[in-house]
Amino acid sequence: MLKTINAKILTGFILGAILSVASILFYVSQNYEELAQTNTKKSLTMLSESIFQTIRLSMFTGDPSVMSDSLSRANSIEGVEELQVFKSQSTVSLFGGKSSEDPKIINSLETGESHIVETHNEKHLVRLIKPLKAEQVCLQCHALNQVGDVLGVMDLTLSLDEIDELIRNDQQNMALFMISAAIVAIIIIIIFLRLVLFKPLKDLTETAKDLGTGDGDLTKRLNVLRNDEIGETSRYVNLFIEKIANVIEESKSS
Repeated sequence: MLKTINAKILTGFILGAILSVASILFYVSQNYEELAQTNTKKSLTMLSESIFQTIRLSMFTGDPSVMSDSLSRANSIEGVEELQVFKSQSTVSLFGGKSSEDPKIINSLETGESHIVETHNEKHLVRLIKPLKAEQVCLQCHALNQVGDVLGVMDLTLSLDEIDELIRNDQQNMALFMISAAIVAIIIIIIFLRLVLFKPLKDLTETAKDLGTGDGDLTKRLNVLRNDEIGETSRYVNLFIEKIANVIEESKSS
């Protein structure tokens, strides 16, 4: 058990500092991660939209080699895990090839809706399934379709592993900085408490101990160099010692 005031104050202060730093670190980390993830997803949305428009433009040419080259270049972009384009049944009928049997791809081909799927298994991946809808210029090759018909689906999978690693490193650096700052603050405060509180209390204790169990030297006085509560207490202790010394002198005289 803690017996001295020094130990109690230091223990309470250190525990309070640890809890405060832990709470602040948790709060800041959570908000930082949410902010980083939000900004990351915005950047990924911009990247996916750029890739989507590039694929559309390559398809407008009607040249399979241009479309294949665009897909190859897009797959080489850092962060792109996989990129595929699946044709609708009408496009397969006109140009050959095959469509996908993936339920989400089929749903996007039938409804024209986009899908975003995020997974956290061995890798952190975001999969964007986005329909390629016919525009007026597309009808030159897709004569049986109308504007707005789904001609195919872009299936883009992006990896967030590298971004997650950067976020973790930033959080670790932030944690180390806050812990280091807290340790420095604790050391400074402990030194301040020792000079302002603990040392004067120790002198007061030693004087009281000497009066109670020592040789009873009533000529000793506490050095009063302060005007705070400890200084005021020290003055009263000096007055008390002086009164006892006077009483003893009067007793000796009588």
